[in-house]
Amino acid sequence: MLSQNDIKIIKNLLKDVSTKKDLKRFETRVTKRFDQIDKKFVDLFDFLDKDVMKHKRRIKTIEESLGITPDLSN
Repeated sequence: MLSQNDIKIIKNLLKDVSTKKDLKRFETRVTKRFDQIDKKFVDLFDFLDKDVMKHKRRIKTIEESLGITPDLSN
């Protein structure tokens, strides 16, 4: 039969196991959420990059059709 001290030791060991499981779950959730946020930022910057390139091409086309040379002396 187990003594009270043995039971306390076993409870503490099981508590640690439970805590480790909880930490692993928490880490998984945080990592998953971070990956979602990271993907949203990547999508946002990809969109902005494409939008900027469209505007640059439009400006270049307009300048060429009007015969305007951009002033690069600034």
